[in-house]
Amino acid sequence: MLEEFLFRGVILGFLRQSLSRWIAIVCSALIFAGVHFLNLPSSAAITVPTWSSGLSSLVSLREGLPPWPIFLWTFATLLLAGIILGWMTTRTGSLWAPIGLHGSWVFIQQLFNSIATYRHLPPELFLPYVGPAQCHGAVPIGLEALIALLLAGALAAIFMRHRPCPRLYNRTSW
Repeated sequence: MLEEFLFRGVILGFLRQSLSRWIAIVCSALIFAGVHFLNLPSSAAITVPTWSSGLSSLVSLREGLPPWPIFLWTFATLLLAGIILGWMTTRTGSLWAPIGLHGSWVFIQQLFNSIATYRHLPPELFLPYVGPAQCHGAVPIGLEALIALLLAGALAAIFMRHRPCPRLYNRTSW
């Protein structure tokens, strides 16, 4: 719920005030995907702040990234998820639909992870079809995850096709 409130409620809401619907959705999805790769240094690595503390923190963020093929697939998965969730927010005018989809996605993924044992030699062995979970075990990657997201988005579009799209705000009330 916190991610949906922050990314779809706050960030997408602010972007929608000055940008078109789809540009705001893509921008918020890019932020959503990018934030999932932030690995803050451990508390043992934090020392007395100096003028270069910010630069060394940026270097430590880059060191926590996965290898580039895994990074690209994970980023694509998160970007698509952010676009679908942002579209659902603007389409319904509510956070409940994206909260439900996001929660269902995480629940099913964790259920699958607890039932299935996924073993691989190098992380890139099965890409682009399926890959190891990224971002602390929370993001499945590969075509399998992308197809599942596309199917969820298509089902949402089918169920909401007759629902009127809410306006951002009522211009006549000014």
